Amino acid sequence: MKEKEEPEIIVKLKEEIEEIKKALTESRKKGYDVTIPSLLFMNLPAKLQIAAVTLDDKDIKKVKTKLNQLREELNVYNLESFKKEEGVNNKEIDILVDNTKRLIENNNIQEAKTNYAKIEQLYKELPGDKKKQIFDKCAELHKKLS
Repeated sequence: MKEKEEPEIIVKLKEEIEEIKKALTESRKKGYDVTIPSLLFMNLPAKLQIAAVTLDDKDIKKVKTKLNQLREELNVYNLESFKKEEGVNNKEIDILVDNTKRLIENNNIQEAKTNYAKIEQLYKELPGDKKKQIFDKCAELHKKLS
């Protein structure tokens, strides 16, 4: 008997959960207290299983919301470490850009606009050569949010 293939959205959410799991591990290795993100993560696999069985939009949205909360928590750790190490840099903005793209993909436009405002502030602080390196990414986000 052939096993039923999982819907694409469930496969994508599983991949995102694995990314979050790795990011939690990395943050823990860097010495950050990841208690809050770890607690947020604890019931995420169970929520995904429910969503995979029901395929209900509400259940899927719960998983996406929890993933976004976790990303935000982990981005705080990553951004803080970059600020301590080097000041504003492209990697810091890249993290925000990636997070903003995901928010747009998940139709979370208001949060995406909030992130974009942070990107704009950080962009202003960059030296000219670094601005050139990330201009296209920022312009693409601006276009999607307009």
